[in-house]
Amino acid sequence: MNHMAHEEDALRAQIASMLKAGLKTEITPFPEDSNAFAQLLQRIREEAGSDLEKKLVIGGFTDYPMGEDQ
Repeated sequence: MNHMAHEEDALRAQIASMLKAGLKTEITPFPEDSNAFAQLLQRIREEAGSDLEKKLVIGGFTDYPMGEDQ
């Protein structure tokens, strides 16, 4: 396994651990169109910077399916 793949696996494990521990994220409102999605991405850039936890919170990440995927 190359170095980049190892780093990605470690990041995935860190994210999974944070979500499993009960990190509360902003799951609503879900961006309904490309404009709303672009605004969400801009907010992540401006407010979270390189802070992984803030990125997950603002981005509304979960470790379970939501919406139509339920």
